Amino acid sequence: MRFGLLVLLISGFLLGSCSSDKLSAADVITAGFADLRFTANSAVGDSVRRDKYLKASLALEAELRSFDEYFGGAVGTFRTAFADYDAGQDSLRRISDEYFARQKDARTRFVDAHAAMAASVTVDEWKVLSRKEISLLKDIRSASVRSLQ
Repeated sequence: MRFGLLVLLISGFLLGSCSSDKLSAADVITAGFADLRFTANSAVGDSVRRDKYLKASLALEAELRSFDEYFGGAVGTFRTAFADYDAGQDSLRRISDEYFARQKDARTRFVDAHAAMAASVTVDEWKVLSRKEISLLKDIRSASVRSLQ
């Protein structure tokens, strides 16, 4: 229970100390998954199922974090290439093809982790946890869009 209180305080600090319009996707991922795990600790009664859910949520968090880091670099690569008058169509196509291949691979891992999360809990537990997950994914998307501006 002490861990839960610590997580709640940390996520509250992260969310409360900054305007939500200024949080990076990485900050949202950190705070949001801490909150999701805190909710799972209270919503999932069986320790075996809870551990499976938490393990899958860690996998999803790691994948989202990894893709967020890649995405930041990819945006910079695109901006540099688009600003280069001499960048040819082949160069831009290679950058784009790499991005979409990485995105496809990441999407597969996202779906696998999400499916493992859902499979590890009951329908009633999922009702609580999926609402948190959906809200978190919306917040991550919003933070990612802000980072492009």
